[in-house]
Amino acid sequence: MSSDDRQPEQQKHLNTSVMEHVLLSLDSSLLFDGQETDVVARRRAAKSVRLAIDYIHAKLDSHICPTIIDICKDVCISQRNLQYHFKKVMGITPNAYLYRLRLNRVRSQLLRPTDINMTVTQVASDWHFWHLGRFSNDYLQLFGELPSATLRRAFN
Repeated sequence: MSSDDRQPEQQKHLNTSVMEHVLLSLDSSLLFDGQETDVVARRRAAKSVRLAIDYIHAKLDSHICPTIIDICKDVCISQRNLQYHFKKVMGITPNAYLYRLRLNRVRSQLLRPTDINMTVTQVASDWHFWHLGRFSNDYLQLFGELPSATLRRAFN
């Protein structure tokens, strides 16, 4: 058999091989083994979390407290997947992240008061904390001092 006779057979084999790879790439679970699939899932989770965090920061910069539903709509992800992705990447839920971020924003504002009449209640309300007792307790647990002590220290 000459090389010219083998040409169509090689072409057919190449076409079949290419087609198999294309079909496998459409189903990544068949293309990757378990470890590589986990890497792909982590990258996807990290991307979703990054998009959600960027959205949260943009809203908080405008003094708007986004809901989880708002975040999911903007990032185009289900609430359950957002939960799973945050747990996988950050080790906490999106609600916990948002709550701690708001506590940090309060602390930042209390450390740099804009006027002498600023109150903890006013700042907490600005950051959408409505239950002031729970807010104070959580602030104390996170920062080791009461919000009023932070504000008092800033004025001194």
